[in-house]
Amino acid sequence: MRGFSAFTDNFSARAEGASRGRTASSLRGTGLTEALFAASLEWAWLLEEPVLERVRLFVHEENARAGAFYRRFGFRASGRSVPMPGNPSVKELEYVYPRP
Repeated sequence: MRGFSAFTDNFSARAEGASRGRTASSLRGTGLTEALFAASLEWAWLLEEPVLERVRLFVHEENARAGAFYRRFGFRASGRSVPMPGNPSVKELEYVYPRP
């Protein structure tokens, strides 16, 4: 994941600490990643000003595991992609989660 962004029409709040997140194999299946991600989404929706319309993130085009994880949370592929920083021949796919 390149970054975690939450948007209104003219505001972007970025949680860069989530950038390029990876879960140690020993922690997979423990629920830790799900809990951290749920807390990140809760934070995005609790921002009072500005009111956010959506959260989006970018996933390496070959990272099927991450894509499946985000889809389980309700994210959907937007169809948009961007070149990966440092290697423009590789794409990162945008996933979007609208405000519930």
